[in-house]
Amino acid sequence: METRKIIRFLILIFAFLTVFFVYLYLEEYNNKNVLSDELVSSTIENLEKKGIKLDENAVERTVPEMDIYDFEHMSHENYYESISSGLIDAVFGDSVIKLSFDVPNGASFGVYDVEDSSKELARIVFSNNDLTFIFQKNSVNVSGASDPVFGGNVDGINDEIRKNVDSLANSVLPKNISYRICGVSGEDRLLVVSVIEMVDGYDINNAYLNFVFKENELVKVVGNLVPVSPKAVYHEQLIDGVNALYRLDLDSVYEIYSQRMVYSMRKSDSDKSFLVPGWEVEYRDNLGVDRKIFVDAL
Repeated sequence: METRKIIRFLILIFAFLTVFFVYLYLEEYNNKNVLSDELVSSTIENLEKKGIKLDENAVERTVPEMDIYDFEHMSHENYYESISSGLIDAVFGDSVIKLSFDVPNGASFGVYDVEDSSKELARIVFSNNDLTFIFQKNSVNVSGASDPVFGGNVDGINDEIRKNVDSLANSVLPKNISYRICGVSGEDRLLVVSVIEMVDGYDINNAYLNFVFKENELVKVVGNLVPVSPKAVYHEQLIDGVNALYRLDLDSVYEIYSQRMVYSMRKSDSDKSFLVPGWEVEYRDNLGVDRKIFVDAL
């Protein structure tokens, strides 16, 4: 009987110690991934001595867990085919035919009425240099809309346009890639809605779609996409937000506004590319120009 009591007591002690050590581990782990107030304050003081303004709210206190992804390069031809077919299908259905044209450093596709092949309804032009593409209906000439929009009254987008955006985005985005509406500008007469690609809830830097609507009708799309589904293959310790700030060219910085974690595509010499985590820092330079820069977090 005494032996059983001793065994139960030892089991309880062992369970208590296990919980205690797990607690200590989590505490140490969390402390490593959260910046202290003292560190943030000393960083602000150091930057002030250099003439750089930095509000404590502009410093991200946590270092998130983010994987490094890789994906195999898609040939330009397959990329053109995937995007053009998905987009044309979503906009026109099967009532059109697509003809390709050779252009320097890219490709061009004309979209024609299936019953009148002389009538070009739209054109899609691709650039090899940065994988950007422009889809433009011939019925309306709309200039600009080449850069993604952030902010604006996203909640005010009407249901019809929001449904169209969802359908169009899903027609061209690869698997495992999600997206969010990141901004809107203009009004119903001519509205630009921007969508940005995401992985694991983080934006992919400069991977976007701009949809231009004229009175609820899609008239133009500008995009630059990660072309295939990435797979997580690496995990490494990332630098914190303070270290990211010290990687800036501080001699050219006047004021730092904000920072956040994003992914950025990095090309390699092999047949693969990578999505790497990093800090997107917004600041004003000494010439009064607002800038946004990606700082590698590895």
